[in-house]
Amino acid sequence: MKTYERAFARNRAEEMGPDLWNDFIIPPYFDKLHIMYVRKPYVIVGGRGCGKTTLLRYWSYNTQFSAKRKDIPDEAFSTIGLYIRTDIQFLSSFQGAGIEAHVWNNAFEHALCLAVADEVLGCLAQINCTPLRNSQYGDLNQLDFSELSDFDDTIPGSYQELKRFISRSRMRLASWINNLDLASERPRFYPLRPFIGVMIKAIQTLSYLTDTVFAVFVDEYESLLEYQQIFVNTLLKLSQPPLVFHVAMKRNGMPFRATTAGNEMIQDEADFRTFDIEKEQGDDFRTFAAELFFFRLMAQEVILEDDPVDLNTLTNPDRLAVRRNDVNYQGKLKAAIEKILPSVSPAQVALMALSDEVLRSRLMQTIENGLLRRNPGKLKAEDFVDDKFPEASVVNGALLHQRKSPEDVHASFIKYKKRQDKNSPHSEWIHHFLHGTLFYLYQPLNRPCLLYSGFDTFILLSLGNTRHFLELCHLAIGRSNKSANESTSSYELVVPVHDQAEAARDCSGRFLEEVKGSGTQGKQLYHIANTLGQIFKLAQQRPAQSEPEKTHFAVANGQLSDDAITLLNEAEKWGVLIGQTETKVKTSKFESKEYTLNPIFAPSFGISYRRGRKLDLPGRVADRLLLASNEGSTAIIKEFERGWNKDAGDQLSLIDDSDIQS
Repeated sequence: MKTYERAFARNRAEEMGPDLWNDFIIPPYFDKLHIMYVRKPYVIVGGRGCGKTTLLRYWSYNTQFSAKRKDIPDEAFSTIGLYIRTDIQFLSSFQGAGIEAHVWNNAFEHALCLAVADEVLGCLAQINCTPLRNSQYGDLNQLDFSELSDFDDTIPGSYQELKRFISRSRMRLASWINNLDLASERPRFYPLRPFIGVMIKAIQTLSYLTDTVFAVFVDEYESLLEYQQIFVNTLLKLSQPPLVFHVAMKRNGMPFRATTAGNEMIQDEADFRTFDIEKEQGDDFRTFAAELFFFRLMAQEVILEDDPVDLNTLTNPDRLAVRRNDVNYQGKLKAAIEKILPSVSPAQVALMALSDEVLRSRLMQTIENGLLRRNPGKLKAEDFVDDKFPEASVVNGALLHQRKSPEDVHASFIKYKKRQDKNSPHSEWIHHFLHGTLFYLYQPLNRPCLLYSGFDTFILLSLGNTRHFLELCHLAIGRSNKSANESTSSYELVVPVHDQAEAARDCSGRFLEEVKGSGTQGKQLYHIANTLGQIFKLAQQRPAQSEPEKTHFAVANGQLSDDAITLLNEAEKWGVLIGQTETKVKTSKFESKEYTLNPIFAPSFGISYRRGRKLDLPGRVADRLLLASNEGSTAIIKEFERGWNKDAGDQLSLIDDSDIQS
């Protein structure tokens, strides 16, 4: 694996380790999230791959007190982050086995208490991880934890002995969970807030930690069992200095707002603030992704001829405004990334299609079929193709399958070529139909459309997902036939558009297959993604392209079942579907929301990655689609195919299509 390919091989926070001091770029939303300064809990929301875990690990003590960090500012001691990642396999076993519910509640509280205690003691070790630090801060041997013996008289009072005791206690708990069938002796359970409160009281006798607030970050909250989420909700509601809890979760990850205090519920704003990473970063993701691209190359000591980024700028929160507002910096960054990941315009792809024997033949056949339907024997296919006007020529293939007369299309084409009418209908037709028609020409071929190439396209395919972007880059650079002489001090890296398009298809297939592992409903979510992809592919295969680039749907004329609603929420949680408020509501709707198939799946089906036309699904059809088995999904796809084949004209709405069965 070449150095520049290896730069993008790691695309998960878990692969980076707990210390991210030299590996973290300050994200564009960083100055909007004041989690280390305010004392109210945060609920951080975002899809898988958006950077939640990386962000929390940056704030945790392993990074903030990294041995790689030369100087520790005083403000680093005001809030110390403790990172708790949900161990799904371990905590999911805290139920059943003939044990009463209140015992499991106490066992979970004990497990979380030990995890937090371990982190609290771990941060002390990290603060004093070098001889110099120990001489500056230190005094760990002076700590007295003897008050903890009120919870359990076997708890030691010294720092080192307490560390060993907490570690052994976690092992004893795991052993008890693993041997429930043997009726093994249950360990003593500790109450979290009182226990950690006593620990913090002892720690705050250290002069450098007198006013410290400990921020506990509970990651993957959505993976907790219901009663476990309710307990964490209680911790959020009761948070106050010196112990504050925050959680990170996927979208729709907090279905329960209850607490252990009966009817008391947690409420947004009153008890916590919600921060949606993907919404907050918005259009800034484009710049951030480009910066991340060059940052990764720098980390592998790859020297480019013109490196547009500076390491100190990317890792310094105080330089975020410069990155966001400096026009010259933005321009240089854009030029550099587009040089490495070049794109081809739709006009260029259309020209290539006319130059490609297979694609040109498919276009000519499409035009001939359209003429046979509308005007046999008068105009010829050659009358609608001109190599000097590739965009209009390609679009003619779709126009002749719409409810337009060949004579009118031909007349408009002639005017467009002569430039006699700047407002020729062809200008608007090209705008609406070119992308869709190009995807249509490429779709049956064993090669991806070149519209899947280019940095901007990778951004649209990623849709704010850092992991998707890095994997696209990793596969694209890996496919590149250009080999660099890495013994030289610098070289030019350019990834051909064909390699990018192939990489996009490969990456798309991998992430589509990965959906099967998305929680307990993973296989059903895969069926949903595949069924929608196949349906949108059928729409893309219609030569008329009158409603091009169908990539999203809304539910109309009927209610969904509770099971279907649950799956819809799961699909949104795991990033299979992207939900957002519906912008054009023409009829009564089940809800004012529409759902887009994640663009990363588009190359697998040969469909558009852009938000084109919307498919309105009757509630009964949507219900079947969401709940269908593998065989049921196949049947639904065939029903759509039969329904759409009945009419090759303009309309694609299935609301009244009797062929789509109840």
